Amino acid sequence: DKDVTQLGESDAAWRCTMDDWNILKDLETEVLCEPLPVDMPDPDAAAGAALVADWTLKLSIFGPRAKECDARDYFETSSIFHRMLDLDWSRLQAKRTFHKFCPGDQPVGPVVKAIIQVHYEQLCRAYGYYSVMGNGLKDDSMQLNEFTHLCTNVGFPDKASKHCKLKDVDGIFVTAAFKDTDEGKRLGLDRKTLGRHEFVEAMVRLSEAKFGYGQRPDVTDLPGAVLVFCRDLLLPGLPPESVLDANAFRRTQLYTPDADAVLRAHKPLLLGLFAWYG
Repeated sequence: DKDVTQLGESDAAWRCTMDDWNILKDLETEVLCEPLPVDMPDPDAAAGAALVADWTLKLSIFGPRAKECDARDYFETSSIFHRMLDLDWSRLQAKRTFHKFCPGDQPVGPVVKAIIQVHYEQLCRAYGYYSVMGNGLKDDSMQLNEFTHLCTNVGFPDKASKHCKLKDVDGIFVTAAFKDTDEGKRLGLDRKTLGRHEFVEAMVRLSEAKFGYGQRPDVTDLPGAVLVFCRDLLLPGLPPESVLDANAFRRTQLYTPDADAVLRAHKPLLLGLFAWYG
């Protein structure tokens, strides 16, 4: 790969004059820049189109998700969120302190659960988001500083309120994180963190503290407090990135032939990183 300007006539690689070389270079540029005839398909574009046409989600790197994840689907479905809340609610009703506060076998319990169900997907996303915002590194447990961060972001603390000061945030966290059964040990949770079901309990208790006790004339019971809390305070106050719809990202960015190709090319590295840091 010698520079042609440095080649001499005696050099064995020299087979043309400088004028010939310049002519060839100009000709090469013209040929490369000249578009293909209209009736002649671009071979690279045709190959790419064929790959896209043959691509299916089932045969992609994401194919195993439909069998391995809890939803048994490529997306988060409403049915899986119903099952998740059923599990959370059963765990809460097994806690004596919560059952006394919101008994599932009394009319108030099913109504509160139904209201939570309407907003449950957003609650789960917010829980996962804030669980990794502080010192915690896991999205399945929330520490006090992360819980306080959430409460502050949505505007729960109120120095003028009787039940909504920062110390009340701490008290609700401690109450919700308390394990009065063996369930916490079985789930690997400690008294310094909130599991997902305990996060639901904390939201219900925050609702009463903020809007219960006759603080609003239009809120006369616990279900009403939970409804107003979720609708008017919690969800509007959460940052948009904390409640992003993962399914929208999957549809538009992740489940595509291009993303699949890139991830397949780096699959050994990704699996190695997962095994090492997982």
